[in-house]
Amino acid sequence: MEKDIGNGELQALKERTGIPESNTKTKASSAFEEVLEAIGSRGKFQTRLNIVFVCFASCFDLMSVNVFYLAMQTPDHWEGALFSKCLMYDQSDVTDFGGGREPVKCQHGWEYDDTWFSLTVTSQMNWVCDNQQSVNDVLFYSQIIGVALGLLLGYIGDMCHLEMQAELTLADARYGRRPQQLLCLSAHVVIRVLVVLSPHVLPLFILAVSLVSAAAGPLKESVLSVGLELTDIKHRTAVNRYACCSMAVGMMLAGLVSWALPNWNYSLSWFPESPRWLACRGREQEALAILRRIAATNGSTAPPFALQVIQTVGNSKTDRRGFLGIFSSWNVFRNTVILIVAR
Repeated sequence: MEKDIGNGELQALKERTGIPESNTKTKASSAFEEVLEAIGSRGKFQTRLNIVFVCFASCFDLMSVNVFYLAMQTPDHWEGALFSKCLMYDQSDVTDFGGGREPVKCQHGWEYDDTWFSLTVTSQMNWVCDNQQSVNDVLFYSQIIGVALGLLLGYIGDMCHLEMQAELTLADARYGRRPQQLLCLSAHVVIRVLVVLSPHVLPLFILAVSLVSAAAGPLKESVLSVGLELTDIKHRTAVNRYACCSMAVGMMLAGLVSWALPNWNYSLSWFPESPRWLACRGREQEALAILRRIAATNGSTAPPFALQVIQTVGNSKTDRRGFLGIFSSWNVFRNTVILIVAR
């Protein structure tokens, strides 16, 4: 571990950034922007990161979620040539030729319109007529559970894990964006397989759908937050635009994929950790290594004062309070409620 910043180093950092020493948090932020500018804020590294993760990952994220909603569609259905979707005439009464037979529930299953989808979850499980409530249950409970699990998955990137040290002191270690990214991608891939295998067990099917729904938001935000952090301020709006356009493309591709694969059953190694996050966790050498990696990819070198800035960022951190942080201010609480209601 490198030694703490001395008074002379702090004074040099103050002179370089031009930020008053009293505002440590602002000084650290501005100094980090200066390091980013030195190593390259719009170079090959950022281009590759934004294309693969901000664009393609966001597109895949939204496509994965919306393909499922298409798979839950209820196609037109009927029994034989009759017009009713759920009733038929009692054909056992062969003596009644006067048309006075009472309608009964369909006895021989349904035929489904396969113009657009050869098989959906609804047609596979016959969730129609008396069983149509199952579709509502899946869509309703998966969204409610997905919101709760989404908060948990989103917090994993900053979750505090307390360990008792030999000196009986507590030290915290947080998981970061890379594990969060891997966890969300795994949820999309692995849980999609479970979704295909589990529609006969409704609670398990709802849980599987909920996990995919929960992973959608944190996956998008984890890649976007790192993409924005490693881009200079002037071009962060462009990165946001790329993400929004990619999500829109993902939603449209969901329809294309469903059309190409009408049967619903067919349906990270160099991602960097956040240098700011590593600095706040006291992992200064790892943060410095990432900055050097970015600089090397962009054809530049990390400035000599980069480690000082990383240490300043770590010293200016403020402790988080987990989920209670939602109530830290009226604006945070209000925005959280608005996002939950909108979801």
